[in-house]
Amino acid sequence: MKAKMNAMEDSLQRFSHKETQLLVAIEALHTVTTRQGKKLEAYKTKKEKLKAKIGERNVLIRKLKKERDDLKSTSEATQKEFQNMHDEITCLQNELLQTQEYAGKLESENRELSTRMKKLESRRRSEKGKKSYNALPRVSMSNSYVASKRATEELQAKIEQKLFGEMGLNGRAMQESSQQEPKRSI
Repeated sequence: MKAKMNAMEDSLQRFSHKETQLLVAIEALHTVTTRQGKKLEAYKTKKEKLKAKIGERNVLIRKLKKERDDLKSTSEATQKEFQNMHDEITCLQNELLQTQEYAGKLESENRELSTRMKKLESRRRSEKGKKSYNALPRVSMSNSYVASKRATEELQAKIEQKLFGEMGLNGRAMQESSQQEPKRSI
């Protein structure tokens, strides 16, 4: 390598001053182009990285736009659902008001009917009391009729027993047949 450098120095010394300047300029130009090439490579690398970042951002932007559109459609659907619920609630509130008005009307009618029922009940009680009073002698008469009928039947049985007791066996047979006949009750 030293030999090469020595050879270069010798060749440089042989060249004229102009040529030497030209060689220095070429070497400087070569250094500048090398640096510029490195800068260009660094710029290309940076540009590629930026393109990759831009691509990632574009993908992200597309995703965000899609999410925005989805949210917008969801928001619109939610708004429609909210409006439907609002309409339904309004309808239910109106029905509730009508039901409350109807319930109030029914309540007043119920009070009127209750008052009428109380009046009718008091009338019925007073009429029932009169009927019970009027029916009381009849019941007593009916009871006395049943009691007198029983007493009559018992008396008749005693008389028959005395009569048939005197007649003997024929009387007993008649008595048994009369006992087998069912007695009618009132």
